[in-house]
Parts: sequence; C-alpha cells; structure tokens
Amino acid sequence: MLRRRSLLKRGREHPFEPDANTVGLFHFDGSLMDECGILSTDKNRYSATVSYENSLCSDKKRALRVSSGTVLVPSFLLNSNFTVEFWMKTLNTSGNWKFQLRGATSADTYISTGNRRDIIMACQSGSKLYFTYPDGSNFTTTYDSTSVHHIAFVRNGTTLKIFVDGAKFKEVTFQSSCSYWLIWMGGGQPTVFDELRISNVARYNDNFDVPTGGG
Repeated sequence: MLRRRSLLKRGREHPFEPDANTVGLFHFDGSLMDECGILSTDKNRYSATVSYENSLCSDKKRALRVSSGTVLVPSFLLNSNFTVEFWMKTLNTSGNWKFQLRGATSADTYISTGNRRDIIMACQSGSKLYFTYPDGSNFTTTYDSTSVHHIAFVRNGTTLKIFVDGAKFKEVTFQSSCSYWLIWMGGGQPTVFDELRISNVARYNDNFDVPTGGG
C-alpha cells in the first residue's frame, strides 16, 4: 500500500517544492517546464506525443501522459549522491521500458558501456513493474504496473537503492563514474508521469512516507 503523508495543512498543491538540493523539478501541470528554471525537456527529438490529465499525486493538479515516442530530459550534472524520483502509471500491459536514467556526456549523448553500468530502468513485464539494474540484471516486483506508484532511485556513493511507494525494493552496488545523466520517459508505450524531482543528495536511506499534495 502506498504510504502517504499529506501536505494539505501546509497549503501546498504539490508534493515537492524546490530546495537547495533540487537540480530539477517538473510538476507537469500542463507544461514540460522545470520549476527551478535550470533543466529543459525535449519532446521533438524522439517524436513524443504528450497530453495532460489528472494528477497522480495531487487533488487538483495535472500529470504528463506520453502516448507515443519519448520525452527527453537532456543531460544534467549529478555528483556521487543523488535521488531521482517520480510517480508513474502505465496504461497497457505491453512489456517495455517506461523510464530510463542513463549516463551521458555533456553533449546530451547517452553512454553505451556494454555492461549497462550507466543505465537504470523502470520497466513493465505483463502487468507487473520490474527494474533493470546497472549490472544488466532485472527483478520483477509484485506491484501492478497499471496502478499509481512512487519510484525513487537513490545513489549514495557506490550503493544504489530503489524504493517503490516508500519501501526499499532492492539495494545493489553501483560503480558508474558518470557525472552527467539524461532521462527518457515513455518508451513508445502510453504511460503517465508526475512530479519528477532530481536531487543532488541521497534523500532516503530507509523506508519513508511518500508525500502528496493538497487541493
């Protein structure tokens, strides 16, 4: 069950607001703009078809639907500790990748290493959510991929932790030396994304309560 901590009493309409450790924050409230004004998105390079629908995590906001193609977040700088988190829901049961965090050069070119040390993916196998890890291994979860889930990739030095709905799913060794990263969202299959936050700190170490926005 998704563990949520309401922020309604604080008068916020989004789960996250920018802080000193936020590299990028995309609310997807009818646009692809980064609230921090630092990062950009590109829906044209891979011919993405996008629209907006009810938020996955807030009462009165919006979420991004990628119906086809891929939305790109061009390369951004992260240090040895980072957190990349978002809400996601798939709209069919065709197996495919949905979200990729890939090592990149400063020229927005992803690095293909052969041993996949620089790729982290949230994917789908039938109706189940699964992950492909930097060493090329993959693990199927018991989570229904057509339901809403909060996903967090947390790197702390040489350790990568992946959380689903605030619960740690896996912890693996992470040896990537990449400083630049890029994000692909969509994978050619209809998927909804919400509240993508990129941070230059490992925000979570153990299980945590997933926040929501108020109305």
